[in-house]
Amino acid sequence: MSNDWLRMIGNRFIYLSNIYTLLEKYNPKEIREMNRTKTFKLTDFRQLLYESEKGTAYQKGIIWEEVAAYMLERIVGLKVNGRRLRVARQEIDLCCINISVEEELWNFGALILVECKNWNRKADVRVIRSIGQIMYIKGTTTTFLFSKRGVTSEAEAEIIQLALRGVHVLCITKNDLLSISKKEEFKELLSRKWYELEQSIENDLGLLG
Repeated sequence: MSNDWLRMIGNRFIYLSNIYTLLEKYNPKEIREMNRTKTFKLTDFRQLLYESEKGTAYQKGIIWEEVAAYMLERIVGLKVNGRRLRVARQEIDLCCINISVEEELWNFGALILVECKNWNRKADVRVIRSIGQIMYIKGTTTTFLFSKRGVTSEAEAEIIQLALRGVHVLCITKNDLLSISKKEEFKELLSRKWYELEQSIENDLGLLG
């Protein structure tokens, strides 16, 4: 029995499509509702991005969280189900559950943490280490980091170190969000960030010989 086969049967994804088909047969309304996403309007999304530059630091932070929630709530299978959650002595901005039947999205795991930094500077390595600690406590494998200016080179190195241990921090910048013009591109953005990080891991391992 190969390791690949064992990993396959241990992956919940291979069962979900069959389970959904069965549930849809007996509960079509509930399944349709579960997979429904909110309407996307580019003008509304751009307005949120514009508003995230106005007001006090606190107000900017709140609007930036709304930007993140707006994006995630328009991806089929992702549901924001918590805000401002306390984890030990730290706080996580948003929590997202993943009920997708798409293998591409299932890479993120069942529970996704979301951290938002609407700063005029790049998020540093301390932010990444804090996220890593929270993920360890919660037992999650993916965090979406919405950082307006991105992350420092030292933080990027820390992200790769976490990824080598199976913990993924995907950084979404304001420029990334400004490139969005339709709803489908939200999912494409997350998938691209995932595979870019996976490629960085392969390159890092390649340097080790």
